[in-house]
Amino acid sequence: MAKYRKVEDFELNQWISHLRVLYRRGQLQKEKIQILESLPNWTWGEEKTLEGRWNIGFSLTEKHGVVKFDTVVDDFNLGQWQRVQREDYKDDRITKDRVKKLESVDGWMWDRREYYHQWDLGLKLSMKYGTVSAKFVTPDGFTLGTWQCNHRQTVKDEDKRKLLESIPGWYWDSAATAILRGVEYTKKYGVVSRRFVTEDGYKLGVWQSNTRRKCKYPELLKDLKSIPGWKING
Repeated sequence: MAKYRKVEDFELNQWISHLRVLYRRGQLQKEKIQILESLPNWTWGEEKTLEGRWNIGFSLTEKHGVVKFDTVVDDFNLGQWQRVQREDYKDDRITKDRVKKLESVDGWMWDRREYYHQWDLGLKLSMKYGTVSAKFVTPDGFTLGTWQCNHRQTVKDEDKRKLLESIPGWYWDSAATAILRGVEYTKKYGVVSRRFVTEDGYKLGVWQSNTRRKCKYPELLKDLKSIPGWKING
């Protein structure tokens, strides 16, 4: 596109460049995209059309899988792009071909809430990470700790219970996850004073003091043996 002159103190070239940056980042509203693409000779540079942008989003989704809403990859707002696809699906604005492609992505869900409760995915990640604390979240945003806690309380099917029991370090007792949370914080902060509280409000000093005196599942503390200054009283 040709360069534009300055119009009444309005830098048109700068304005156009700004719009293209917003477009690449996935931060430009769909209505504005459609208006701009209706202009004669309008291009997005390397991303020339909505089709091109969709292909970029799908390619990144194939590579990175389902991501959190605020995930940005190579200046491309992948999380927002995925949310738009779900909205388009809900409003029947997406082609069958695109639906098929997205559904071929491992872990893809049209309802984001289903992603967090999906049995197969939760079990798969549990096999990878083992038993985790209630607050544990995987790098792609899956709340695995919450998933495990929910299934401790709700799973009655005997076959599913056996699968859960095959997870490394699995405990039916929720007290075990509380211990694991303390272990995670101790590995991060080391041995601390009794009054120490983490930035997010966890009373790590109290946990360490109480755990040294008595621990229901001492085997869960094995990773702390390498922490300088850590020892069990008595």
